[in-house]
Amino acid sequence: MLKYFFIQLFLILFIQSFSQKISFYREDITFQLKEQYLLVSGDYYFKNSTVNKINQQIYFPIYSDSLINTFDSLKIFNYNKNQKVKSIGITESGVIFNIKIFPDDSVKLNISYKQMHSGSYAKYILTSTKSWGKPLKIANYFLIVNDGIEVQKFSYQPQKTINFNNKTMYEWHMVNFMPDDDFEVKFRIDNKK
Repeated sequence: MLKYFFIQLFLILFIQSFSQKISFYREDITFQLKEQYLLVSGDYYFKNSTVNKINQQIYFPIYSDSLINTFDSLKIFNYNKNQKVKSIGITESGVIFNIKIFPDDSVKLNISYKQMHSGSYAKYILTSTKSWGKPLKIANYFLIVNDGIEVQKFSYQPQKTINFNNKTMYEWHMVNFMPDDDFEVKFRIDNKK
């Protein structure tokens, strides 16, 4: 496990040295907590404020520990080009891909995947935002929880809760957000429902 931590740290530091060309300024993420897994679907916004076209590798970390160590169904989609983005490397703890952004332009990507959770907690890495050197101008998070799952603790307290169709949705809306903690949810599954 320590080996994967050092690989992830190396990749973050390596990619960070190139991250100053493109800015990462917004994310809108929907999490769906199911009995067996966590579905993640996020829209990520990148901007090139330079006068040159930039082709840059991005490392997207995915949480991994001794209980949560696999993900699947990974998809990366470029809304601007209306096409899938191919990954150039996948590890247990993340994915690497290229994006091209023209001068003074931006790109919106959707990254989605499914990850088995531990049965009592699920986690999503937010603190990697620090490697970009700036807070997110806007960050919106939505967690949809199936009936029969009782949330016991959040790393960030939700700002709004909505109940609908035997589900609960929690919402967070952040401005100038530099995460100090990752997004973590601790929960209990009621097997009787």
